[in-house]
Parts: sequence; structure tokens; C-alpha cells
Amino acid sequence: MGRIHIITGGWDDGKTTRLTEHFNKMEEGRADGFASVKVYDKQTGEFIGYSLRRLSTGEQHPLAIMKKVYKEESVDTLIFDRFVFLNETFRFAEKMLEDFIHDKTINAIFLDEIGPIELMGLGFHTILEKLLASSKDVYMAINECNLHDVTIKYNIEDFISM
Repeated sequence: MGRIHIITGGWDDGKTTRLTEHFNKMEEGRADGFASVKVYDKQTGEFIGYSLRRLSTGEQHPLAIMKKVYKEESVDTLIFDRFVFLNETFRFAEKMLEDFIHDKTINAIFLDEIGPIELMGLGFHTILEKLLASSKDVYMAINECNLHDVTIKYNIEDFISM
């Protein structure tokens, strides 16, 4: 098992920024993963959700859209709190993360915002279990209000707090 690094803090406390900064310090080609980045309406500037951005390429996929602005009739969604999550994006990321686990050149894998959805056994739950059992170093962001529950659920006894 690799080392587990947890970046924690409160809401809007810069966890994603710190996760990205740690990724940017890695040797090129030796790390990969995803950050959840805020999305704003281009006309109004209003916060409307999150995209999942692959750290090595910048490629983005819609992840969560505020219920009040979600207009599509997709049947493959997860509604949680004030968001509609796109399960297609979770599946895309899960496939990529599985590839990163098996890629011998990648030493570290990054995953942003593990929380209530994973605690319910949804979202990144399955791939997170695989990441934690792998030989890779895992960097993940967790809101401080979820830290205790996440460490208990995933049996994380030893981690580096960042």
C-alpha cells in the first residue's frame, strides 16, 4: 500500500488549490488524477456546479450541476443535496483511475472531494477502495466535517495530513 495524503479544510478553504499545487510539484508523467473545479455561468457569474478536471491534461467533464439550473432529462443522475451529479462522469473517472493504478509510470494518484456521496457507497466509493489498496501514493481532499467518517469507513489509520 502506498502513502495516503489527506488535504483537509472547511468549505471554500482552498483544498482544491492545494491539491493542484501538490500535483504540480510532481515529476511530469509520474502522477495523475482529478480535481473538482467550480463552474460559473458565463453571463451572470453565478455558481452553477462543478466539473471534474484531469490534472495532467486539463480535460474537463461536467460532474455536478445545481438542481435549480439543471434542465436535462438524463436518467443516469444522482441527486444529492442541492446538486444533480452525472454518473457518466463518475464512470469516466473511475475507468481512468483504474488505468492509473495499473500504469507503472504513475506513482501518485490525486482525487478531489471525497465526502457524503462516497460514505453512502456511491460516487467514487468503489474506485477509492481500489486506490487505497493499491501501491500508489494517494492524495485526496476531504472536507474537515467528513474527515472522521471517511477515515473510519475506509479504514484509514495512517495518513499524512496536509
